[in-house]
Amino acid sequence: MATYSGLEMPVKESESAAMLMVLVAFAVLVCLAVCALLMWLVNLTVIRLQPGELKHHWGPVAYVLPKEPPGYHIEPSSGAGDKAMHRQGSTLQLNDAPHTAHCATALNHHHGMEDFPMTKVSQDRTRSTSVIRAFTRSGTIALAVGFLLTKSRVLMWTAASCLFTVLAIPAGLAAQDGPDHQPAIVTFDVPGAGTGAYQGTSPSAINPKGEVTGLYIDANNVLHGFVWKCDRERSGEDCKECKGVSTSFDPQGSALTLAFGINGEGEVAGEYYDGSFLSHGFLRDRDGTITTFLAPDLMNTYVSSINAEGEITGNYFGDDPSVTSFEPGFLRARDGTITTFNPQGSEYTFANSINAKGEIAGEFQDANNVYHGFMRTRDGNFVTFEAPGAGTSAYHGTLAGSINPDGVIVGNYVDANGLSHGYLRASDGAITTFEAPGSVNGTYLGLPQSIDAEGTITGYSYDANHASHGFVRSRDGRFTTFDAPGAGTGAYQGTFAYSINPEGLIAGYYIDANNVSHGFVREGDREGQFHSR
Repeated sequence: MATYSGLEMPVKESESAAMLMVLVAFAVLVCLAVCALLMWLVNLTVIRLQPGELKHHWGPVAYVLPKEPPGYHIEPSSGAGDKAMHRQGSTLQLNDAPHTAHCATALNHHHGMEDFPMTKVSQDRTRSTSVIRAFTRSGTIALAVGFLLTKSRVLMWTAASCLFTVLAIPAGLAAQDGPDHQPAIVTFDVPGAGTGAYQGTSPSAINPKGEVTGLYIDANNVLHGFVWKCDRERSGEDCKECKGVSTSFDPQGSALTLAFGINGEGEVAGEYYDGSFLSHGFLRDRDGTITTFLAPDLMNTYVSSINAEGEITGNYFGDDPSVTSFEPGFLRARDGTITTFNPQGSEYTFANSINAKGEIAGEFQDANNVYHGFMRTRDGNFVTFEAPGAGTSAYHGTLAGSINPDGVIVGNYVDANGLSHGYLRASDGAITTFEAPGSVNGTYLGLPQSIDAEGTITGYSYDANHASHGFVRSRDGRFTTFDAPGAGTGAYQGTFAYSINPEGLIAGYYIDANNVSHGFVREGDREGQFHSR
């Protein structure tokens, strides 16, 4: 006879062995159930929508809400028991639990419910996050069941082994989403770009659709404008092997063409030089139609930026007696009306960036050749500012390169030693200065679009060898540095990040060891069209 601990009743040896086998079998079934749960979760259908798309979908869908960012709030959606995270003008995500960090859930998304565009981060991390939660819970349950049913050492080790297996799987899945993941960088060359030193492809801006504009220099050292985009039909849905489509263009009569800005409608703004080297502004519509213009009195016109409304800003140079500076700024309305302006005390005005509200950021040079930052409101008022640490000697001071939809400005300031540093000016006027990691010979922000609506900044900095490296600065001040594949490491070679779009895609160029320039688009840290290959 044997006494079965926990039940306190006599049983025969054969009965004890039989019961032990039953309990072991039960533990094995628990493990199998957990594995089945894993398979079900891994095969969850995730809606893959691009921003702005709406699709209906049947079946289980997993959503993840990492945290509640500033400017978001939780509201009931059209589905009973569900909640939706809303932000005006952005993507939406679902969550049926309180908005705590790394909260994930699986729910049934039925036809007729409100549809939500999912971001790439949510798509990629939803499955592993759900699996981690489900497996952790299931493993705990499996171990608890084993100890409740019996204190048998055999069963205890069986349950413990099951738990070890359960917990090992999500650890591997979590590693896939860990900090070692490097966003993909897609490189490209516009057809016709030269391959000699100081020739090649140089992007300047990227729009919300991922379309890139810039200039390229051909084998004869002539500059042309271009628009480049990933061809999804040729590349697949996620552009893993991106096959870009390029369109080059030149306004009629152009000897040199420079494209600087592109908005969400695919309208490109820039300038070109004619045979007499007079600079003209141009606006290129999506269909390829080009409209040219000149500032008042046929002055040399330099274009910097275009906003979502098709308004263009820049500056012009000449002897216009109606203005008080040698180089005033201008604003061109969609109907072609041009308004000139100058901050008080300006000798030269550089209007660099315009946002959707019509607010313009730039800098002006005073009579002592010192730079000062400014913001011009839509109604024509000016706010001027100085970054802390900015020098006060000639050609030192504060330069404003880009302004986002909330009026946040980023730019550079040059200190008393002639070294460039980065700064961010909040909409309330508070200024934060920063330095990119590894920067020895200066931190620079491109124009006109180096900060996005979320406050993420991109730019580049020079190391001790004067080689350039790209960086991304998150809203909370965290930096990520990166280099495009093939970037040179010599002086004034390397990676130059110029523009960031609302999805976090970054466009720029890199200069290789032969001093040839090539374009690149870097996948967004939040989401993006390009994934690791």
